[in-house]
Amino acid sequence: MLITVVALLALMGVYIFFHEFIHGIFIKKYSGEKAKYGFTGLYAYAGSNAYFCKRQYLIIALAPVVLFGGVFLMLNVFLPPQWFWFVYLLQMINISSAAGDLYVTYITCRVPADVLIRDKGLEMIFYSRKILS
Repeated sequence: MLITVVALLALMGVYIFFHEFIHGIFIKKYSGEKAKYGFTGLYAYAGSNAYFCKRQYLIIALAPVVLFGGVFLMLNVFLPPQWFWFVYLLQMINISSAAGDLYVTYITCRVPADVLIRDKGLEMIFYSRKILS
């Protein structure tokens, strides 16, 4: 049991690193700029000074939860049954760690189509020709 808890904590740290790294890969893909990474003590983040259209930003925001979600689903399908709850717990960590990403996805879906988004990691700025109410 102790080994499982230690392994889970180690995997959580690895997961957080790769979660932010995946954001960074897509930031680089769409902007050509390297992402800036940080940790506030409460959460890790990847940010950039680049501007993204809605579609690009939604892909950046959702990429880690979707990619890891698929990986954990496949692990649960193909690993022996005794691993089910361990991988299921990793999937729950995946989804709960993406709470901020899911929130900004919700906000981004509600803004006008012409919006450009700048996510510096600690703050987001939405630019639009239309006045948002």
